[in-house]
Amino acid sequence: MVDTVPDTLNCAQVAQLLGIHPQIAQQMARQGRLPAHQPGGQRAWEFNPDEVLEWLMAHPAVSSDRADIERDR
Repeated sequence: MVDTVPDTLNCAQVAQLLGIHPQIAQQMARQGRLPAHQPGGQRAWEFNPDEVLEWLMAHPAVSSDRADIERDR
């Protein structure tokens, strides 16, 4: 069975997808570092799953090996 993808995601859902705290997702949205929208002047952020996927593909995670190399410099 294939689950359907919702039209929008909230901060908690995006945070779970990215493996970060929901407040970090909200902060990244507010700073424009993560694609998000506040429809109708609402306080809550909404995320388009396609835009988030596109963002993820453009911002690959740093592997732990590379992080170790960068830290040791």
